[in-house]
Amino acid sequence: MGFWETIEDFLPQPLSGFILKDIKTSQTVALTPLDYVLGFVGNNTLLTKTADGSERLVTFDINKFSADYSLITESFGFGSMQFSLSQDGKKWA
Repeated sequence: MGFWETIEDFLPQPLSGFILKDIKTSQTVALTPLDYVLGFVGNNTLLTKTADGSERLVTFDINKFSADYSLITESFGFGSMQFSLSQDGKKWA
C-alpha cells in the first residue's frame, strides 16, 4: 500500500487471497492487493491493515478498489475475524 495522507487506486485481480462474495448474486471478486481484512465498516468499505507491520489501519472501498490512508491515524493491536458480513448483510468477506 502507498503513502500516508493519500488515496491509492488498484485494479481487481483474478481470484486469490481474500475473496468478496455477493450473497445475492454469488459473484466473487478477489480483494487483491489486500492481505489482511478486519471486517466491514460500511456496506462497501473494509477495514484493513497496512503491509508494513505498523498496525496502522486503512479503509478500503470495494466499489472503487481504493485505499484511504487519511481517515484513521491511530494504530490498533487486535486480530482479524475469520469472515465478516457487510452492515446490510448482502456481502461477505
